[in-house]
Amino acid sequence: MLAVLTALLVALSHDFHFSRTDLVYSNEGTWYVTIRVFSDDLESQIQKHRKTMGQDDGTPVWLGDELEHHDAAEWVGEVATTAWSLDINGSPIPCAFLGYEVDYDVTYLYLESMPAELPNVLTVSNSLFFDLFDDQVNEVHVSVNATDRRELLTREMPSWTYTP
Repeated sequence: MLAVLTALLVALSHDFHFSRTDLVYSNEGTWYVTIRVFSDDLESQIQKHRKTMGQDDGTPVWLGDELEHHDAAEWVGEVATTAWSLDINGSPIPCAFLGYEVDYDVTYLYLESMPAELPNVLTVSNSLFFDLFDDQVNEVHVSVNATDRRELLTREMPSWTYTP
């Protein structure tokens, strides 16, 4: 019982603020994007986004349980697509929000780009949670041309340009 309570307390108030984004160039010429975030951070970001948009009616934001609001998917999509972007060879590439999955304290956000040519230059921007946490780090993993690269994005460096 004590172990379960300890795990619950750690999950509810983690000491670091981190996300991981995986970008994989597919055989179809699109980018598959998976962003892993702490669920409570995403709930806080959604609440802040709703206040900014004048949509906050005081209803708490819960994800992944029976208390989840029927508009949660829309809110998650707005936050996911607003906070990050992808440029290929200097041109922005639109990405569609496909959905999300909540696995207790981690939420997976899924996006896919429109078809895009193989990049000579790739720029990834991810400012997710920078307005909430000074110590937020957004790790980005890119898989393209049989190579894998990684970079840590911070408030001071929210974008990364990579030449595969």
